[in-house]
Amino acid sequence: MSELRRNVLEGLEGVGNATGLSLTTENGELPDWLKRGAGVFDATTNMANSILGAGIVGLPYSMKQSGFVAGVVVLVGIAMLTDWTIRLIILNSKLSGRQTYIEIMEHCFGRPGKAAVSLFQLAFAYGGMCAFCVVIGDTIPHVLSSVFPSLAPGASSFSFLASRTFVISACTILISYPLSLYRDIENLSKASAVALVSMVLIVGTVMLRGPAMPAELKGDPSLRFTFVNPSNLVSSISVISFAFVCHHNSLLIYASLKEPSMDKFSKVTHYSTAIACAALTAMSVAGYWTFEEKTLGNILNNFPENDTMVNIARLAFGINMFTTFPLEAFVCREVLETYFFASQYTPRLHIILTTSLVFSSLIVSLLTCDLGIVLELTGGLSATALAFIFPAVCFLKLAKEGEGKALKLGVGRRRGGGGGGGGGGARGANGAARTGRYQPLSTSAEGVEGEGDSLADLEDAEGPRRQPHSHAHGRSGSNASIEGDYPDGQGDDYEYEGEESIAIADLELPLRPGAPIRTRSASLSGGGEASQNGLPTTSSSSSSAVYCWWTSTKPLAVLCAAFGTLVLAISVVQALWKLFTGEGRGDGAGGTC
Repeated sequence: MSELRRNVLEGLEGVGNATGLSLTTENGELPDWLKRGAGVFDATTNMANSILGAGIVGLPYSMKQSGFVAGVVVLVGIAMLTDWTIRLIILNSKLSGRQTYIEIMEHCFGRPGKAAVSLFQLAFAYGGMCAFCVVIGDTIPHVLSSVFPSLAPGASSFSFLASRTFVISACTILISYPLSLYRDIENLSKASAVALVSMVLIVGTVMLRGPAMPAELKGDPSLRFTFVNPSNLVSSISVISFAFVCHHNSLLIYASLKEPSMDKFSKVTHYSTAIACAALTAMSVAGYWTFEEKTLGNILNNFPENDTMVNIARLAFGINMFTTFPLEAFVCREVLETYFFASQYTPRLHIILTTSLVFSSLIVSLLTCDLGIVLELTGGLSATALAFIFPAVCFLKLAKEGEGKALKLGVGRRRGGGGGGGGGGARGANGAARTGRYQPLSTSAEGVEGEGDSLADLEDAEGPRRQPHSHAHGRSGSNASIEGDYPDGQGDDYEYEGEESIAIADLELPLRPGAPIRTRSASLSGGGEASQNGLPTTSSSSSSAVYCWWTSTKPLAVLCAAFGTLVLAISVVQALWKLFTGEGRGDGAGGTC
């Protein structure tokens, strides 16, 4: 394993607590997938699996709530914003020198920040537990009634075995609860392949079986192209936000890359959010266009019980919930143990916390039949905070603290004197394209002292303020190749030339999906535009370039935080109102109680 990989992995002791994933085996060793490192394809698959979850079956309902045109616009917009805020979290990690979401918030806002992110992570995971129980009650009873007709409601004295209450209680107590008691969930985390298959199966089922449904089950075709429903627009945003949140896993996925860099991670983020957006859009449009105003909070409830293909999808989705539920319980328990009982762990406490979480979520799921309400409340309360508010306010805080401070930038020159495939690198005096990769915050008098190494420190094999060397070939010295720090495996095309400083105020993260970090101006190129080959160039003055607000990170962060706060406030009020007025307890929006 390369020096770079080793340094990154040794610095990840706290990531497990932030993400709910165990990073070590029972022997205390790192799992093989972390040791060998993931490529862009593997990391993209992991992130796509992290995004596609229980929220997918509620997307057609969100389109019904918002209107077709507004639903598509909101879904694509949230996908783009998710792409940006995921990359913003990694940037915040580099600027703060912290390696977990909780540590970043604590660095920026002290104990109140740590408490806030812990609370919202707990709320998001607990809401997921409740949603998974509701999904089990919406799927497994239909399958049992179809396979065993004698268990259909009113068919025999054994019909209770296929009732929603019995199925949720039995599955939670006999399957999910014992699995939730494990402290090492490494084997459960391997269920991502099953999760992906079930997601593909559900989307395919809705797209294929929807048009074949009888007319009495379908809605009014004239409502397909509704424009916008302002009264329920925020509720729709909450459901979509719940579906896209994977931010608590972003740092783990970044570190899992074989050669972690912002360039590679930008590709991973772009590809995974694009895949998720395509799948969720297909699911939303296919489901809504089939059932229109009859669309339920769980789209699978719109299909008849005797449809074989739909029942297979229900079974796969329900089984997926059995293994996903313990993962969310693990996150909840880890947050409680880490924040409230950090030095008081005992097996008894472990059992008490697990039992309380599992059975309280079971009770909540029995009190509501509407998955839509659960997704709205969880999405509005916690997803918007984790995905939009916290990343934005952390960047604003770090940018303010970074005024007058600098990042170190390793500068390289492309061999052969040409700009190569980048097509826009900065030019040195000899005409060779020059480019670079960010180094960590300066530790000089003008920088930040005592912050420790950030993930950025480890992008170059030997860390900050040292001569880089080749990861693959072991060369060292001033002309060494910096393989892995340049895009598309072009490390051997560059020669190291030294370091330059860049003002933090000049750093920009464009909103465009997959866009690399850039600077406001390019002193290396004589004030020209920033490099277009995936690597930033240095800047001499932030005032030398004028950017529109939609291309500057600070204004975007302000708007992102304001958007998340507004959605959080309105959606929580709406969801609680529906819950307390009984709208979420009947079967009007998505339940079969």
